[in-house]
Amino acid sequence: MRQVITAKDIQIYFGKKESMSFKMMSQIKKDLGKQKHQPITIQDFCEYYKVDKEGIVEIIKNNENEKQNVASKNNIEKKDTITEKDEVKPKYNQIKPYTFSKPTY
Repeated sequence: MRQVITAKDIQIYFGKKESMSFKMMSQIKKDLGKQKHQPITIQDFCEYYKVDKEGIVEIIKNNENEKQNVASKNNIEKKDTITEKDEVKPKYNQIKPYTFSKPTY
C-alpha cells in the first residue's frame, strides 16, 4: 500500500471539492515546512488534522480497488472494440493528413 496521500483521498474523506483538497495539501506543506515537490505522507496528514489513520487507510484502499476495477473494465472494453473496428474498417479507405497549400508562419 502507498504511504502518500493524494488530493483525491482528501476529497473523498472530507467531502470537499478537488480544488479545495489541493489548497488543503498546499497549506499542510507550508505549515510542515515542505517544498512543493515533496509529498505528504498519511502520517503527516493524520497528525496535522488529528484524524484516525485507519479511516484514511480504508478510504485509500477502497479508492485503489475502485481504480483497478475501472482499469480492468476499460481494458476488456478496449479489447472488444479494437477487434470489432479492425474487422469492419477496410484498408483502402484511409484518410490522408491535411497539408497546407501555402506555408504558415
